[in-house]
Formats: sequence, structure tokens, C-alpha cells
Amino acid sequence: MKKIIQQSLEQAISYQDYKILVSDLLARGKSTGPDQSEALTNYSLLNDKRMKRLDRTIKILKQTKEVIQQVKQKQTWLILTEGWCGDAAQNLPVINKMAEENNNIDLKIVLRDDHLELMDLFLTHGARAIPKLIALDQEQNVLYTYEGQGLR
Repeated sequence: MKKIIQQSLEQAISYQDYKILVSDLLARGKSTGPDQSEALTNYSLLNDKRMKRLDRTIKILKQTKEVIQQVKQKQTWLILTEGWCGDAAQNLPVINKMAEENNNIDLKIVLRDDHLELMDLFLTHGARAIPKLIALDQEQNVLYTYEGQGLR
């Protein structure tokens, strides 16, 4: 498991780079992932707009900031996602703003369909549900996971 996590971390990108990747693909009429259907590209376009809006408007509550600032050990929040995923478009901007509140949290993103081995280690009720946040300590031990519907 640690080898798969390490390989994924080596290929992970920042939130800003993820947004650039999605925008660049959309400029060419594409989406992330192997399925290049018109529907998924349209979802990606909508999600790109959602994320831009949320990046501008989200405010993290004081109580949430206080909890996040209690993280004293370095953590990596590794997220599996795809550009067409509506839940990801709603969650990623919030998670990014939360991570920005604490220098001990390093947010990294990988595409699910490029990292199926990792995804298969963290299935939700047997499904490859995204977005999936995997919180890791400095030794890459899993602290907890979050899949948009709560901690597991």
C-alpha cells in the first residue's frame, strides 16, 4: 500500500495546477479521464465555473479555522478526483481553503482514472467514489479518509 501511495504522491499536483489542467483540457474540448464523451466534457465545463465561483466566495468559519489550526503534525491531504465530478467541484475549493489555513497541511491531487491502484485501496462501499481525500502523516500512514459525505 505504501508503495502505491508513494508513487501517487510523486505524480500528484497542486490545487492550482489541477485547475489549470482542467481548463487546458476544456480549451481543447476535452475532460479528464479516458471517457471523452460530450456529457463528461459538459460536466467539466460546468464544474470549472463552479470551482471558480466557489474559490472567490468561500469563507471558512472561525470555528473551522480553529480546528484546522490545531493540526500540529505535518499532513498530506491526497485527493482522488476527476474534472467531470460534480461532488469534487463542490468539495475541492472548500478543502483547498481549509488546507490554506495551516502550513502543516499539504494538499495534493491525482486523477482517479490515472491512479486506479490507489483508488482500489480506498473504495466506498465497493465503489470508486470521488472525491476521496486520504490524509497521510509524514511516514505516509493513513490517518483518515473523507469522501465528500463524511469521515471514515
